[in-house]
Amino acid sequence: MNWTHDSTLNQGSIRLSVSPSDGRRWRHFLMDFGSHSEASHEECLKTWPREAIARARKELDKFENLLEQDYETAMERRQADG
Repeated sequence: MNWTHDSTLNQGSIRLSVSPSDGRRWRHFLMDFGSHSEASHEECLKTWPREAIARARKELDKFENLLEQDYETAMERRQADG
């Protein structure tokens, strides 16, 4: 994973960004996903919060694993460069 020139990192449904703000840095995290359902409105109101949380956890776990892999790769390169 690589940050873009405008300090943004996009990975699946996750977006991270860093930007200047009043002499400080604004660090922003956004996760966005959705899905269609055949369930009734009432059923969606009942089940969607837990489904969304479970999906968010799964996406965050995948993202964290990718970050860990990138970190390990960077450390291996650093050791190889001496």
